[in-house]
Amino acid sequence: MVLGVVAMLSLILGSFNIVFASRVYPNIYVGKIPLGGLTLPELSQTISDITANLKNRPIILKIDDSEKIIKSENIELNFDTNQTIHNIFAYGRNKNILTSIYEQTQLLIKSKKIPAIYLMNSAKFDIEINQIADEINQNFSDATLKFENNKLVEIPEKIGKKLDIILLKNSITNSLETLSQNIISYKTDIQDPMVYTDGLSQAKAETEKLISQPIIVRSENNTQTFERKDIFNWISFSASKTSVSNGRGFMLATNISQDKIINDLKIMAKKIDQPAINAKLTIENGKATVFQKSAEGKEVDLEASARNIVKALEKDTERIAEIVIKVTQSEIGDDAIEKLGIKELIGTAETSFAKSPANRISNLETGAKYLNGQLIKPDEQLSAVKALGSISTENGYLPELVIKDNRTIPEIGGGLCQVSTTLFRAALNAGLPIIERTNHSFRVSYYEPPVGLDATIYIPKPDLVIKNDTPGWILLQSSVDRTTNKIKFEFYGTSDGRRAEIKGPYLSNYINPPDPINEDDPTLPEGQTKQVEKPHQGVSSVAYYKVYNADGAVRTDQTFKSKYKALPAVFKVGKKPTQ
Repeated sequence: MVLGVVAMLSLILGSFNIVFASRVYPNIYVGKIPLGGLTLPELSQTISDITANLKNRPIILKIDDSEKIIKSENIELNFDTNQTIHNIFAYGRNKNILTSIYEQTQLLIKSKKIPAIYLMNSAKFDIEINQIADEINQNFSDATLKFENNKLVEIPEKIGKKLDIILLKNSITNSLETLSQNIISYKTDIQDPMVYTDGLSQAKAETEKLISQPIIVRSENNTQTFERKDIFNWISFSASKTSVSNGRGFMLATNISQDKIINDLKIMAKKIDQPAINAKLTIENGKATVFQKSAEGKEVDLEASARNIVKALEKDTERIAEIVIKVTQSEIGDDAIEKLGIKELIGTAETSFAKSPANRISNLETGAKYLNGQLIKPDEQLSAVKALGSISTENGYLPELVIKDNRTIPEIGGGLCQVSTTLFRAALNAGLPIIERTNHSFRVSYYEPPVGLDATIYIPKPDLVIKNDTPGWILLQSSVDRTTNKIKFEFYGTSDGRRAEIKGPYLSNYINPPDPINEDDPTLPEGQTKQVEKPHQGVSSVAYYKVYNADGAVRTDQTFKSKYKALPAVFKVGKKPTQ
């Protein structure tokens, strides 16, 4: 019996191979295109014609009621005709005889669909699909309420629709693999809102009641009236869990947002809040003393005040809400000296401002004033830029020369780099870590000697930043002495026995100034010459800074490298004709 079946199958397959020796085996398709029985030339012609036609036509997407087109050239679409033809003709002709017998037997039972081979730029394909999705997709929105022209207005819902990108891409790739017509119909997913206009009636009535009367929000010295529109802006709407009895969707819920109320309270708080004032300290006879007492502050309790407003909104008339004020304590009270640990001088430095013009000296005094009395917590950093405040005439600063773009030009606050340089050196002598420091672009005589221990600042950068890594607070004291022409900084705190050491600065790579530069000046009389920039020698500098603990262990190890440009003298040459 078995031998008979085998003999019969062998006879059938033998006849099968004789008949289709040079033809595509029967029951083979690409998509819905029957290819069985075609000779290899006929197969080649058929596949080539279809793919050439498809390649030259755009992919047309009929999505709902709209039509979108993807041009073949935009995605670099191409069909691998030769490979497709090979795969079709090779089916049932495998080098493995058992595989061939299996494939031929399967063809006697059912059809076989061979996918066409195509190539395209997947990145560009994704761009095309995403762009279509952006054009098609519509977010749904719930019906809601709007305040317009002093009345409530109903805003109807919007039905949303969303393109399933993965499903659409699969449809397109399936169309290409089956060599189907390049027209693909597709339906978007409908996204229904949760709230329709059917569900607005209750929320509208509740909102109308909330905004029916203005509300007065007041403190001891500050009062503000919030009108209907302001109150409406405090209301947020969301879908409730209650279904509409005779309509679609859910009822719209009305919620008073304390966060929105707090946003308005923050604006009021700017006029009410008063920060606590820390006691200010100074050094007298080597000891820290209070020269300005501390004072309590006050600030609006935003959460408690918002709760008062919500409670007042429940009333129909006489809506008044009291602002809740919190008393704040200063961080540094009048009794803080012992707690802060300010016991002794831990570091000082001074520099000379001899021959400085009046405005420059005034800026040194103003800058020193802002730094005087600064307190630095343990592990806190002092930024010179922040401590000096806004560099403006309102804060007492005057125009004076600053270094900018390799030139000295007048700007408000010129000369403050001597403040930062002196502060830098005092910090080094105190053994404090330097977090940020930048040297000047060229050498400045005010800061020499030594060359290489200057610190430039400019708003907002570069900055000089110093860290207090001592066990106690640090009090900064400053002085400007016009008699000795010296500016001085002193750090007072708690000595932990540390010792600072600076080796250098060591100088190298000296560069002579370039040749002088002459610049024509149409405002200077012809024949006159005026020097506006002095020549500067270039040089490199390095200083090694180490701080040792009381037991001799190194706690800080920093290297300060400075490179100063060589700059030429600059002369203005008069070009203004003489009369």
